Amino acid sequence: MKVKGNREPTTEITIVKPFNTLEVDDDFKVKLVPGSQPEVELITDSNLHEHIEFNSIGSKLTINSTARIRSKRKMEFRITYSPDLHTIIVKDDAEVSTVTKGNFPILDLQVQDKASAYITATVQQLKLHTTGDSKSELNLTGNKANIQITDNADVKALITYQQANLFLRDRVDARIEGDVDRGKITITDKAFIEAKNLVYEELTVVAGNNSKAEVNAKKTLTIEADKDADISVFNKPDIILTKFEGEAVLRKK
Repeated sequence: MKVKGNREPTTEITIVKPFNTLEVDDDFKVKLVPGSQPEVELITDSNLHEHIEFNSIGSKLTINSTARIRSKRKMEFRITYSPDLHTIIVKDDAEVSTVTKGNFPILDLQVQDKASAYITATVQQLKLHTTGDSKSELNLTGNKANIQITDNADVKALITYQQANLFLRDRVDARIEGDVDRGKITITDKAFIEAKNLVYEELTVVAGNNSKAEVNAKKTLTIEADKDADISVFNKPDIILTKFEGEAVLRKK
């Protein structure tokens, strides 16, 4: 079934069951707002509301279209989430953003395909995985972060964490700034990370297979590099080389 919007936007609010997982796909654009009562506010052409469904299966909230929407003047979702939310999955060409700074004890954020995420939040325990041709712009603070960036994902982030471990693979392009007490950066398979303004107190870098990393450590930098890895070091840390083989390059900036 195909349908065209009548270009007369209206707003409808739907109360939804409590959910701890939000999955957004298609080309839907969602803005997140913290609150006590989960609900979805949809602004779209008045004849399109009946073709959009909000499904709560278990503890997962999804948005579905019952028709192929050929054209529309507007379609914006504003989802109010409770403190129970701990997993956000963004797929296809969807976009998720925060209206105000979020606060999550635990958050598993997955950005896939050609999706986009624009998130500002305090996340005490963060698990981030970006893949495909996705785009993420993040401003995050907390205690511990595990960040995985693969495929052709594009990530720009400002982070402040006690511990942050990063894994980058394939042709990713990551630019990350901030302050971290300790952590590890693992990079391989032609990945690139610009982290010259991501200041670690203590950092371990494992690099290989045509990867390139610009890193910054204040106190101690432990390096394991092989093949044709290229590592540029900013600041004046004590450098410990546990492995340095192949055509690996180490530069002091």
